[in-house]
Amino acid sequence: MLLIPIAGIEARLFYIQVIKGDDYRQSIQSTKKRIQLIPAPRGKILDRNGKTLALDDRAFELYLVLDDFEKDSRNIATLSNILRKSQGELSLEIAKINKKIENIAKRRPKDEWKKLYKREKRTPYLAFTNVNFYPEAVTIETHPELFSGVIIKQALKRTYPYGKTAAHILGYLGSAKVNEEEFNRLLKDGYFTEGFEDVIGEDGINSLVRRGNFDDELTGRSGLELIDDSILHGWPGLEIVERNLYAGEESAEKTILIPPKPGSDIQLTIDVDLQQRVEDAIQSIMGAAIVMDIKDGSILAIASNPTFDPNHFIPPTPRGINISQMYLNNKETRPMLNRAISGYYTPGSIFKVVTATAALEEKAITPETPFTCSGKFSPSYEHFNCWVYNRYQTGHGSGMTIHSGLQKSCNVFFFNAGKVTGPEGLLKWADALGFGKKTGIELPYESAASIPSLTSLPERRWGLADTLNISIGQGEISVTPIQMVRMMSAIANGGYLVKPHIIKDNVSSTTESTPPNDSTNNNITETQPIEKKEILSEQPLNLNIKQETLNAIREGLYAVVHEEGGTAHNTAIGGIDTAGKTGSAQTGGDKGSHAWFAGFTPYKEPRYAYVVIAEHGGSGAGVAAPVAANIVGYILEKEKK
Repeated sequence: MLLIPIAGIEARLFYIQVIKGDDYRQSIQSTKKRIQLIPAPRGKILDRNGKTLALDDRAFELYLVLDDFEKDSRNIATLSNILRKSQGELSLEIAKINKKIENIAKRRPKDEWKKLYKREKRTPYLAFTNVNFYPEAVTIETHPELFSGVIIKQALKRTYPYGKTAAHILGYLGSAKVNEEEFNRLLKDGYFTEGFEDVIGEDGINSLVRRGNFDDELTGRSGLELIDDSILHGWPGLEIVERNLYAGEESAEKTILIPPKPGSDIQLTIDVDLQQRVEDAIQSIMGAAIVMDIKDGSILAIASNPTFDPNHFIPPTPRGINISQMYLNNKETRPMLNRAISGYYTPGSIFKVVTATAALEEKAITPETPFTCSGKFSPSYEHFNCWVYNRYQTGHGSGMTIHSGLQKSCNVFFFNAGKVTGPEGLLKWADALGFGKKTGIELPYESAASIPSLTSLPERRWGLADTLNISIGQGEISVTPIQMVRMMSAIANGGYLVKPHIIKDNVSSTTESTPPNDSTNNNITETQPIEKKEILSEQPLNLNIKQETLNAIREGLYAVVHEEGGTAHNTAIGGIDTAGKTGSAQTGGDKGSHAWFAGFTPYKEPRYAYVVIAEHGGSGAGVAAPVAANIVGYILEKEKK
């Protein structure tokens, strides 16, 4: 709750007839009047089933009126005891307030300095946020005679009930004052003060700003809290608080000048139970995982690890938590990076699905076209070998088709398929399937990653080696997990490219609400929805992929999991009703390959696509497939219920 004295804006209050002149003059000797802000809650963020992921909860703040508080030397000891803070800590806060008052007063001419200084000493200044309801707030409110100059105000605190769960989706809040230029822009745009100028004028707003009444305002810094800040953000109201002093008794009356405007709620497509399962599944890896509805692009879970707890960014920071060291400047693990949409990686063998689509759709091969895998592509290209040759000094033999090529992830088959298709066809279908561009998901900082063009390679022409590399997802190519799950959806849903999205509904709240009073047993402001607007996703784009092509690729992906020799057959996912593709993408240097697994489930009547990546995890079959099995197994069990 933020406060300013009424002095300096009385004329405007007379103008709007909130306080009549005669009445005011008669009562001025026995009353203390001030303008204070009425907090407005940010909108809630809900999962698809209405479970609350983010909300503004009730909190209490403690203000000090130093003119009253400093009259009794015992106040510091009494207040320190009830707050369970040291007298030194309380004295430090008092010193900060005194310094702020001096700085405000010194900005005025000398003949006004003393008068302004006295006025500010009679003004409530924020000393502590997040005061406990019991016993602190209750004791202070019920025994005002023991706490002269101490005021408890009800406030709001952003809370994330599920802690780290969905942190990269929700994002976090940060102080608007960190960036002075941004703060001034928000002030100019009326972010904190909508409608205030008509009531208290520019001078009144400037007075609020000078006293730092907006210094504790929080704005979105990442995730939905950032990108939908204009929807979630509420506008505070204004009220006059008149404290009457009569016969030693004190009472307060309030007159609302501007009611607060609560922010709007947002409902997501996310299933928080599945989200928790996915986050648990990737806890042992550095990477990401996504589950998406193949028909409309609804994201049911999207997780990135390492992660963070958005509660840690809400002041005061918990003891033992160093935000900068743990999160913002942690260059080793980069927990603030949403790897699911911002991380870009070499795709490796999962990209063979794109090569298969291009080769079949460009009629370079048929589902029955055979190639022989001796283990090497050609003596002239000695580095282009099949993985089975590099490991066992052998090949997959003759008669390799799309089916067995996908099943065994045969490099030589796809070298040949890519060669006969040509780079134009490969790049055409990489583009058609959504690579090299942002998906448009409603989250900030999405990466487009990179697909090369025939003219984009630095200082050289495109050659056959480039075609061979891209045919197996290596070389000058990078993709994001969200692009990969989108591609897999197109294979599963009949050849439609969907737009991934996480927003299900935007629920507008009432533009007016009853402000919370100062009673410690009063609930926070309730917001009643008056409008529910569905956020419609874009219509899926028909890629016009032939059914024969889709069938051949799906059967090959099924063989990966369920047929002997399939690269994931002997893993934990082998017995699960799904189809998918392993990938082990070489990254160069001393670090291991990126481990991928992507697929769809159930096989015959697909509903969901999914992807798992483990940064430098090694084998797609050995690392990513078991994680995917954990996730898909949970989905199918949940579907049965």
